[in-house]
Amino acid sequence: MGFIWTGLILVANLAHLPPLQDPTGRPLPTGYHLQYPWMYLLFAPVFSTWDALSMLSMSRLRWVGVWALVAVLCAVAALLISRRRGGARGWPIALGLGVPIFLVVGALWRARPIARLTGGPVDEVLVDFHSHTNASHDVRGWPVSGFDVAANRRWHARAGFGAAFITDHNISTSLPADDGRADLPILCPGREASIEGLHVILLGEADWVGAVARADSLVSLMRSLRPDSILAIASLPEYSLHAWDRLGWLMASGVTGFEVVNASPKANEFPRVRRDSVLALTRRTRGFVVGVSDMHGWGATSMVWNAVTVPQIGRTRLCRDIIGVLARGAPSTSRIVERARLRSDDWWPEWLAPIGAVWMTWRTASIPLVVSWIGWTWLLVSLRAHRR
Repeated sequence: MGFIWTGLILVANLAHLPPLQDPTGRPLPTGYHLQYPWMYLLFAPVFSTWDALSMLSMSRLRWVGVWALVAVLCAVAALLISRRRGGARGWPIALGLGVPIFLVVGALWRARPIARLTGGPVDEVLVDFHSHTNASHDVRGWPVSGFDVAANRRWHARAGFGAAFITDHNISTSLPADDGRADLPILCPGREASIEGLHVILLGEADWVGAVARADSLVSLMRSLRPDSILAIASLPEYSLHAWDRLGWLMASGVTGFEVVNASPKANEFPRVRRDSVLALTRRTRGFVVGVSDMHGWGATSMVWNAVTVPQIGRTRLCRDIIGVLARGAPSTSRIVERARLRSDDWWPEWLAPIGAVWMTWRTASIPLVVSWIGWTWLLVSLRAHRR
């Protein structure tokens, strides 16, 4: 079994895929790479599997849940049979009960070791344009309710971000004054507005109370804001579900950017053919595209970063400078850095999602990760042989 497992890992890695890519098709600078903490490398099979599952679409995650349920039922059946026969419980029981625990821990453990993007040009800052805190209704009251502004900032720091926009749902979250810590990202103001069945990310500072009170449509909301200081980004998956045939209307209403990568499972259903249509639209209209974490405090995996070129990077004006770069609509000044993963429209059948996710992990793994996977394979084989 050890030789079979090792062979599969090596065969997958021979068909190696770059772990990072720009969905717009532009080549990434050669220096970009994922940096892993030593604990991640030591326990790579566990942490990289959690990463792979965290980056799945909702439809594929449902099948992961189905297989987890099957494992539990098999474990319960094995337990009942072993009790009737008076035999030992055995490894199938532990494995079956351990699968759902493994999945839940991976989903909730925000402080676990994660990959950090590093190695980009010195004049680029890594930015997240869409993230939340416990001021949002879908964080407050949930098991991740401790995900406050400070926790949000710490997570972005661990993932390598230099700036993060706090865009809570229909509320302006109070942000602390910058403390000048170079090891933590700048927090920038924003808001996620729900209007006409859409979610629109609004970056920058504005008279939100007056604007929302006067707005009864997206058009009126955008007119009540200062266009020179606010950028509007259509959020996934809402525009794909509710306004796909009205993208031109969105832009005429004041939306100038579109999310084409969003790390939430529901948004990960966004197919590449639609992504490419949005890319073509923004190229014609001088709009822009971004990738966002949509981080709510669940799990720890970072799936996407935005690299924005900001000359003379300084902390005092960084948020406004980033908005200014996007407003100019120059594609050469920003790029999306996205992790390769098993997508919703990949050829793998949905019911094989767990196997496909692990296979993709092996295909994109660096040499240290491959060594860790093979090392644990043979350690487990040796332990099993020793027990016999």
